[in-house]
Amino acid sequence: MEESFTPRKLLILIIELILLFIIAVTIVGVLRQFVITPLAVKGSSMAPTIHEEGDKVYVYRQAKNLEKGDVIVYYRPPTGEANDESLNPSSKKVTFSEFMQNLPILGVKVTVNDERESSENYVAIIKRIVACPGDTVSFVGGELYVNNVKEDKFIYKWSSVGVGNNYTHTMQEGEYFVLGDNRGNSIDSEDYGPIKSSQIYGKVVLLVSGGKLKTNL
Repeated sequence: MEESFTPRKLLILIIELILLFIIAVTIVGVLRQFVITPLAVKGSSMAPTIHEEGDKVYVYRQAKNLEKGDVIVYYRPPTGEANDESLNPSSKKVTFSEFMQNLPILGVKVTVNDERESSENYVAIIKRIVACPGDTVSFVGGELYVNNVKEDKFIYKWSSVGVGNNYTHTMQEGEYFVLGDNRGNSIDSEDYGPIKSSQIYGKVVLLVSGGKLKTNL
């Protein structure tokens, strides 16, 4: 004899489905917060690699041993202020409310700005690493050299650069020199010098552009 489907059993089923949904959303929230985070990109400083506003990148938060050529997301402090790790989203401890905001159904859309000259808040920036700790960066005649090797990809079209023509700096421990791929339309280390590892949010591992998934950046 078939067992009847009572209202009590229906209620139990609904509760189980709700619990499964909550667990699934929480797991996704944890992954988004601490492992791989999707971010929307605004601007054109990374063209042609990221050439459309609205392109989405997936940032691996646990990336170690960053290398020259890696595309990263980092946070710049408010204009005129030194980086405060306790406030920088890249290194600060996540509060419960911030975790809740990152849940898939409640999450606030985070935009990675290609650049901003001034800001009263920490700003998420996306650029490419061109020099790592121990590397020496030099600008001579508006052209870039890394470890005394001319970077043909990074030739500048003007006679001076923001950090100063004939600029030379050896990256210290935890320092990275970053530039936008769209060299003539990017505010980056050429303007404000190296960034610190504590500012780095993560490494871009996936790009969704024009509906296509790209892993080669």
